[in-house]
Amino acid sequence: MVGLGGLDGQGQHELLLALFGVLVGVSGTVEVEGKPVTLKSPRTAKGKGVGMALIPADRKTQGLILPMSVRDNLSFAAAERFCRFGLIDSAAEKTAIDRVIKLLQIRSDGTDGPVGALSGGNQQKVVIGKWLMIEPRIILLNDPTRGVDVATKQEFYQCLRRLADEGAALLFYSTDYDELIGCCDRVLVLYNGAIVRTLKGAAITERDLVASALNLPTAATESAPVAITEMRPSTERFGSQPAEATPSSPRAVNLPYGFMSLREALVSAGGIPFTGNRDCIQVIRGNLPSPKI
Repeated sequence: MVGLGGLDGQGQHELLLALFGVLVGVSGTVEVEGKPVTLKSPRTAKGKGVGMALIPADRKTQGLILPMSVRDNLSFAAAERFCRFGLIDSAAEKTAIDRVIKLLQIRSDGTDGPVGALSGGNQQKVVIGKWLMIEPRIILLNDPTRGVDVATKQEFYQCLRRLADEGAALLFYSTDYDELIGCCDRVLVLYNGAIVRTLKGAAITERDLVASALNLPTAATESAPVAITEMRPSTERFGSQPAEATPSSPRAVNLPYGFMSLREALVSAGGIPFTGNRDCIQVIRGNLPSPKI
């Protein structure tokens, strides 16, 4: 299972959409089992020659048709498989749907009710089940556990690992670093639309994920000072504005490698009482105000 890391908005969504043939005007080469393939549309991507599936980020607007039944939503992607002479083979469709419902433990009052009446976790299971109906070889996951309860997440992780063990290739983007650490064998970290670092095995840690997301050195790179944009000079405290700077000018702080965590580095630089690395990321991105010292 390969993960996609980095701060949100660094090209992860676009990469997954491009691979699935949704975006047009993109260039590059895609190979499946060593053979080049052309992905002109989602129909081509999910076809038998490729066997790709995409679990979208927003289940309500991109993954489901809420007023329609659980059965219809589950069978949409695989409708062609059940079609015989222009008619749906209802018996084959029901058998496949029952198998997926049992596999994912989808809880509902039958398959004829609207999928919009299900809980968020079960709706997400329907999104995943819809694509498992085509028995994909490659599964693209775009932050699939967002807004899902903890118990459903655990079931989801087990399902992903089972699929990977059975031979499916999974490309998993998540904004939750714990998911990348716990689920992935390898993580590709994106920064400004490009893969800047690959982490494997024991190197997939929260510290290295955060550092890589900010394009800072990790244990596998040389120990050199790196500048982070959008922050104040290291000679200034976070609560004071340098005299030579203007509100629109770039701000930077030099952070030498060797810190225990990004949180500790920022605390030492500006005396910031943060609760964790996630808060540090939000300050760097400008989503939280710098504390007044």
